[in-house]
Amino acid sequence: SDSDNFGISQPVGHLDFYLNDGKDQPGCSRSSPLSVYQLVTCDHMRAVNLYISSIKNPCPLVAFPCPTYEQFANGDCADCHHQSLTHCPRIGLLERAGLHTDIGQREVKAFLMTSSHIPFCATHFLVELFLGEVGPHQQRVDVIFLSSKYTHLSKLKISISNKHSKMKKVIAHDQSIEDMTSIALKLSSSWHRKPHTIHIEEMRVTQLPLNHRGRPSRCIYNMVIYKPLFKEFGACQ
Repeated sequence: SDSDNFGISQPVGHLDFYLNDGKDQPGCSRSSPLSVYQLVTCDHMRAVNLYISSIKNPCPLVAFPCPTYEQFANGDCADCHHQSLTHCPRIGLLERAGLHTDIGQREVKAFLMTSSHIPFCATHFLVELFLGEVGPHQQRVDVIFLSSKYTHLSKLKISISNKHSKMKKVIAHDQSIEDMTSIALKLSSSWHRKPHTIHIEEMRVTQLPLNHRGRPSRCIYNMVIYKPLFKEFGACQ
């Protein structure tokens, strides 16, 4: 949980868990007036505090086997099929991390995103974008996922260009997919480039892992973004 300061990034066990890429942890602010001790130890102690929480609390801390965090965040490891694994490993007092198979002598990296507060559990979702016309140059879209009470669940910054017709990203928050009811989108303009309208034909959000049957999905269709936009999720067609 602190490999960019006092931790290590290389795998050392049969199965290594990386919290939020093993670096800066949510809730460990760099801007608040914390003491030097608090600032230094917040990331470093998150692994310890999270493991203690996994013993005391029943919510699962599920990780996803993947070669790198970038691949995990880009939705390339969304079904927990990796080498001989058929289930997602979990943090806690579970025999072989809750796996029903032996991982042998392989070094397996498993990544997860967490919330900023105890019990740190978060549900992971795959966000898929199917793009229409997006303009001649790369633009950034800020997406805020909202609850039924319009509270902020998660935020995603997406760089969109005409090089891709489909994009996918992983997000996480501590609510279920039923609590994710709407989104707010904003096109981030650049001072040296004229903004162009972006057409998103479909946004599909699916709870992970994908290899669990019956995982629910929610969709929004036909979004044209040229000014701040609010849309509600509905059933997928």
